[in-house]
Amino acid sequence: MKHLLLLCLAFTSALPAAAQEVSLGIGYSDFARPDATDDVAIALEAQSRPLALGDRAYLALAGATVVQAKGDLWIGAGLAIRLQPEEQWFFEISSMPGYYREASVGTELGGAFQFRTLLAIGRNLGEGRHVALAATHKSNANFAPKNPGVNTVLLRYGFGF
Repeated sequence: MKHLLLLCLAFTSALPAAAQEVSLGIGYSDFARPDATDDVAIALEAQSRPLALGDRAYLALAGATVVQAKGDLWIGAGLAIRLQPEEQWFFEISSMPGYYREASVGTELGGAFQFRTLLAIGRNLGEGRHVALAATHKSNANFAPKNPGVNTVLLRYGFGF
């Protein structure tokens, strides 16, 4: 566990340096395997300065790490899109390929290469801060013979720089 925390610290300490926005999340993961123990998840995500795709749509580079309470780890990077139909509310979707390492019985997802997709609805709080409820799914997209997947629900708090 000590090595896992050091690895996460090393990865995530570099994220805010290039980030426009950082989100911290806590939630619960439901592993599809019947022998898995569902678990608490902690997530950190950083996004670059967004590129406007239209009047209320934005694209950003993103990097994230998710650590399960029992030590499972996922680290990835990809793209995030934010749709903001009005000032206060937004929707976010992202897709990131990444590396997964299981640390507990039953949480093997069919290999180290896993995709994470995210769908969130959030509310802007002003001064660059927001809260969001996010649902994520991690799987290997059938690149491996086994593909049980894991679903996570997160409550996220984000702030901009």
